[in-house]
Amino acid sequence: GLGNPGWMVPDAHAQGMKVLGLVGNVKNAKRVAAVDVDAVVAQGTEAGGHTGRIGTLALVPQVVDAVSPTKVVAAGGIGDGRGLVATLALGAQAVWCGTLFLATPEAHADAAERGETDDWLRSVQHKKLIDATDEDMRIGRMYSGKTMRHVYNAWSEAWERPEAPPTLPMPLQGMLVGEALRGAREGKIEALVGGPAGSIAGLITEVRSAKVVMESMISEAEELLERMGGA
Repeated sequence: GLGNPGWMVPDAHAQGMKVLGLVGNVKNAKRVAAVDVDAVVAQGTEAGGHTGRIGTLALVPQVVDAVSPTKVVAAGGIGDGRGLVATLALGAQAVWCGTLFLATPEAHADAAERGETDDWLRSVQHKKLIDATDEDMRIGRMYSGKTMRHVYNAWSEAWERPEAPPTLPMPLQGMLVGEALRGAREGKIEALVGGPAGSIAGLITEVRSAKVVMESMISEAEELLERMGGA
């Protein structure tokens, strides 16, 4: 997602693997399509984590036109069956949902197995997503040095003050603040718990299993397509 995967495509394909290239603009979509990725992920600025400047609704159809016949996966701001149908109408073949699955019991399960998170941290993260409004996911450089959409919190606010030092470029910013953020988690300082998340968090109202999330999205999309087809 932070570079051109062309150097690994031949070896990955030789092993029967699929390669996706994640992009935030048409220029990079053309670049990764040219190295024979199996699909281009067109990520709009609504997405959580490192993100670009172009909205999903505008980006997806432009990428579809630019890289055809390479398949396109839409990402950013997709949180239910309505978003799925909308991006299919834009020409995408699939969707990539991240934030929607953060509010599931399965989220961070791999980290929990390594002892890097616990029930307290998971419950706080879930609560912040459920309580979030459409304006609570903001972009800043205070975590990694690159533009990242995240849960706005006391950490974000402190780095935005006029007296705060400038952020460092990636990866230096992450090296600078990593220990402090780890200490905040270990000390269970709820005000400093944040992390990457997208604008779709405003649609999250409860913790649901990944299975229920998937089934709900698919059934809503099917019902919507049926109604549209009968209109």
